[in-house]
Amino acid sequence: MLINNLRDHKELSDYISDKCDDAEDSNGNFKVLTDKTIKPKNIFIIKVDLYFNKKISPNPKGPDCLIIQRCAEQKFNIYMAEFKDVKRPKHINKENIREKFDSCFKNFIEDKFKKYFTSDKIMIRNIKLWLISDPHNIREHPERIKHNNVIVFKMMLGEKPIKYLNKYIAIEHNHENPTIKNCFDN
Repeated sequence: MLINNLRDHKELSDYISDKCDDAEDSNGNFKVLTDKTIKPKNIFIIKVDLYFNKKISPNPKGPDCLIIQRCAEQKFNIYMAEFKDVKRPKHINKENIREKFDSCFKNFIEDKFKKYFTSDKIMIRNIKLWLISDPHNIREHPERIKHNNVIVFKMMLGEKPIKYLNKYIAIEHNHENPTIKNCFDN
């Protein structure tokens, strides 16, 4: 229901994608992967930032992707992904990242498409907010993950969780491409 309604919404047709990656604004170093056992009909990806830039004025900031995963009849997971291809943590503005996720909730989920997301007929099981970047260059130097600055950076991202649907959600930092796992329980 949720995925089908959004997929059929004419206003979204230009912003639906079959992948969530950063190819538009960098070298395509980052992407959200999906478990190979997930059927394509159970994943729906919207390029929210692009939608905001073209359809809403003044343009709110938005995450790169909103991903909706169907887990069972009328049960869904939501993922928001923001990509930052930066070389130093200081180039990531944490308040800007929070604003993007917040804006997606307020402008997209709770306002523009509220009737789809807040229906009594559906249940949002989990919500994940992902910042995908490698400002400590851990991909090339895995030993840096033990470094104190990496731990402090992750703690600073999650210190003020965002509240949605009576759930407090912290921003999770991923230096590797995260994978959406199969959650189908029918």
